[in-house]
Formats: sequence, structure tokens, C-alpha cells
Amino acid sequence: MQILLVGANILGMFNKNRYITVFVITIVLFFIAFLLSDKLSNTKINKLKQIQDKISLDILSIETRYSLLENSSCEHVIANQTFEQGLNEELNNLARRVKFMESELGSRNVNVLQIKQQYNLIQIKDYLLRQDLNGRCGEEIVSILYFHESDCRDCQNQSIVLDEVAARYPEVRIYWLDRDLETPAMETLVSMFGVDSAPAVIVNGELTEGLLTVTAIEEKLPEELVKSYHDQKEGNSTSTEE
Repeated sequence: MQILLVGANILGMFNKNRYITVFVITIVLFFIAFLLSDKLSNTKINKLKQIQDKISLDILSIETRYSLLENSSCEHVIANQTFEQGLNEELNNLARRVKFMESELGSRNVNVLQIKQQYNLIQIKDYLLRQDLNGRCGEEIVSILYFHESDCRDCQNQSIVLDEVAARYPEVRIYWLDRDLETPAMETLVSMFGVDSAPAVIVNGELTEGLLTVTAIEEKLPEELVKSYHDQKEGNSTSTEE
């Protein structure tokens, strides 16, 4: 009987030690997971902060370009194609960074909203400047205004379509305008064009509401621009086959 009692005590101590060991291991694993999660979170925050700082520099750079353009002669504006292409590329890069921030932090994040407001104002300012240069200097900059909002069934698909248009025609100016930002400038622009719903696409002043395909948008672009792209595409396809 005593042997059984001793055996039971030893077994009990063994089980107790095992539970303690399992508990300690669980605590250690929990803290390791917490530290890794905290490190990843800090890395993500730092990355987003770097992107936000880059966006601020982009906006300052673009604002400086505007000041130069406003005080430039028409001869300089029309002749400097490298300058124009660089500005268009900056705007497109800025759009991608803003989209990335929104996907990471959410559309209602305070920092995202502030950045988006700055970005939308930059785009509106660029559009007005382009219109002025078109009239004053006879420039033929093709522009697309795209109005989107968060509660919009077709906006994601329309964005994908416009990404393809931007890739095919880098010389076309595409403005990504968020209707959820109820700023005075946005409300004025919406009223000017009579935009009632999203997605809404305006190609060179012509408003179309609802989802548009790449082909439908190409039909609204200058014929020579579309022809040049497809001729080049066919030429590349022929060279590959040979």
C-alpha cells in the first residue's frame, strides 16, 4: 500500500512539473510572438512613414514645377517634352503611393485623409493649369478625370481599366479624384461637370457615368494616338513571331 502511495505521489509530482513546463513554454512562445509582431508593426509603420515623407516631397516638387510653368513662355512649355513627361510620371507615382497608404491604413485613417486631400488639390491645380496652357499655348494634352468613391460597386474595376489605359498611353493625363473628400474644390469640380454618381469618367470634357472598358475609353481618345499604340503593338508582335 505504501508503495502505491509513493508511486502516486511521484506520478503527481511528475504531472505537476509537466504542467509547469508546458505553461512556461507557452508564456515564452507568447512573448516571442508578441515581440515579433511588435517588430513587424514598427517596420510597417516606419515604411509607411517613409512613403508619407516621399509623398510630401513629391507634392513640393510638383508645386515647384507649377510655379515654373506659370512663369514660362509658351515656347519653353511646348518644347520641353522631357519636363512634361517627368511631371506626368511624378503624378502617376504619387497616385500609386497614395493607393498603397490607403490599402495599408484604411480610407478613414487621419493621415491617409490628409494625404488624399493634398493629392486631390494637386490634381485639380494641375488640371486647371493644363487647361490654361491648352488655351494660351495651344497645347493638346489629353486629360481624363476619374471620379470614384468608397461605396461604389464598379469603381475597383474602373480603376483597373484606367491603370491599363495609363500603361498604354503614358502621355495621357489621368486624374484620380475621390468624391468622398467633400472639400470646396472637389464640390466645385463635381458641380462644374454635373457628376451625379461614380464611377464617372470625363475624357476631354465629355462626361460618361458608369463602368467603361479600355476599348470604350480608346474611342474617346484622339484617333492618331490610339492608332500609334496599336501599330506599335502589332509591329512588336510581328517582330516576336519572326
